[in-house]
Amino acid sequence: MLVSRLHNFIFIKTQKTAGTTAEVVFANYCGPEDVVTPLGRKDELERSNGTPICRNFDVTPELEKAYIHALIAGPEYLDRRRKKMKFYAHMRAKEIKAALDRSFWKKAFKFTTERHPYEKVVSKAFFKLGADGEMDLFPDLLDNIVREEKYSNVEHYAIGKKVVVDAIARVENLEADLPRIAEKIGVNLPDQLPRMKSIYRRDPRPAREILSQEQKEHIYRVCKREFRLLGYEP
Repeated sequence: MLVSRLHNFIFIKTQKTAGTTAEVVFANYCGPEDVVTPLGRKDELERSNGTPICRNFDVTPELEKAYIHALIAGPEYLDRRRKKMKFYAHMRAKEIKAALDRSFWKKAFKFTTERHPYEKVVSKAFFKLGADGEMDLFPDLLDNIVREEKYSNVEHYAIGKKVVVDAIARVENLEADLPRIAEKIGVNLPDQLPRMKSIYRRDPRPAREILSQEQKEHIYRVCKREFRLLGYEP
């Protein structure tokens, strides 16, 4: 998640929608006083050549310094369960609004990323499986994720019934959507976008060919609002 007063934007990060890619790109345009929330250890160190660039996310400078030290020191020092951060990666719009002054929230250009719900679920399953996980485990893992119903993103960028973002970049059109957003906030993106967390997907087929009909119907019931909002075909 990013909050840039320098360029007057808020990036709301959703799950399994190339959010890390967008965050890595737009963090480059954040000023020293802007909010850049931490990524996972591997991604944080990768995007910054070993020196974390996350900043202004914690409740005190001391806690922030300790967390950044833990990112560098290694997983055994990194307490991922700490809930005292003022800003964190997957904050919902309602929480972000409450943490910022009203005038900035109102005037800031707000954007997010989104993806066909079927693809989100399959992506999440492969991420959970990991790059070295046994593929024999994948069908049960996928089914469990479908039934857990923790893949709808709409509450990250809507408050109640109102969508509060000004733009939604779709994963399937990211190369065109992100530059359009960049133009609106007055920055120029690199010609080639980084590809983050893309190593986990080991089945190139479209998600609708991987999911069963029952699973697709279940996902549609959970994500009906996203299907309608973005015009995705079930």
